[in-house]
Amino acid sequence: MHQRDAAQIAIQGPEAAGLVEKVSGESVEKLGDMPEHSLPFRTPPAIEEEAAEVLGSGASETVLAAMKSELESLEEELTPQAFKSLMKRVGKETQFKGKDLFFPVRAALTGS
Repeated sequence: MHQRDAAQIAIQGPEAAGLVEKVSGESVEKLGDMPEHSLPFRTPPAIEEEAAEVLGSGASETVLAAMKSELESLEEELTPQAFKSLMKRVGKETQFKGKDLFFPVRAALTGS
């Protein structure tokens, strides 16, 4: 990892390291240990026009805020099964389902 990348994560605070640990399943004791899996957190995706429209909606803000809250409280590694459970909880909390639930997440993670 480049020092500039480590500095950006440091500015984001310990929450960023904790989130990387949960998502990647790798322990982060110091910035130099940040796994390469943290790249998505350091490099925002290019946002396509359709994704920008989705992300600009109030529904997306609601879904992504609920997802952020769920990720911050996650006490286990983010496996496919844990992600499925997390999305079910987000759906129940926000009352969104189907594309209204999943499109904002896809747009935020992939930019498409």
